[in-house]
Amino acid sequence: PGKVPNKKGNKYYIYGDSGSNSYGTIGIGHLIDTRRPSSIDSTRKKLNIINPSLTVEGVISGEQGLTFSEVQKLFDIDVKEKIMVAQRQFPQLHTYPEEMQAAIIDGYFWGMLGKSRKTRILLKSDRLEEAKKEWLDNKTFRTGESRYRFQNFNKAIDVWINNRRSSK
Repeated sequence: PGKVPNKKGNKYYIYGDSGSNSYGTIGIGHLIDTRRPSSIDSTRKKLNIINPSLTVEGVISGEQGLTFSEVQKLFDIDVKEKIMVAQRQFPQLHTYPEEMQAAIIDGYFWGMLGKSRKTRILLKSDRLEEAKKEWLDNKTFRTGESRYRFQNFNKAIDVWINNRRSSK
């Protein structure tokens, strides 16, 4: 990771994400917030793999931080998990352009693609222009939060559309 937030000394501590709810986050976008109970169970399991002396309670309270190596290991686990989710949701993912594969995986990592059922249906139905419009018809996008991520997702759809046009 290039810039991981909330580094103190040689450890990385919990911080609020960039969204309006400022969910507790550790490392590279790993959710750890009591308002999202599933994040607590998931994090507990992952911390046990990375370093059994780390506890969810210690991380949330700010008493424990992660080393650079632990941040990287947590990120690797999270990315592998999101790749598996993306592959389950999009069985033909491997046939999509690389930019679209990356955008879909990032959409799950970030969380927004999981919330946009209609966008997923449109993508799987090969209705790409409609998927672009649906993706941006979103309260989070309209309020300006993470706008660049929405736009990057749409750019990946544009690459897919242009690849098809050039192959005809």
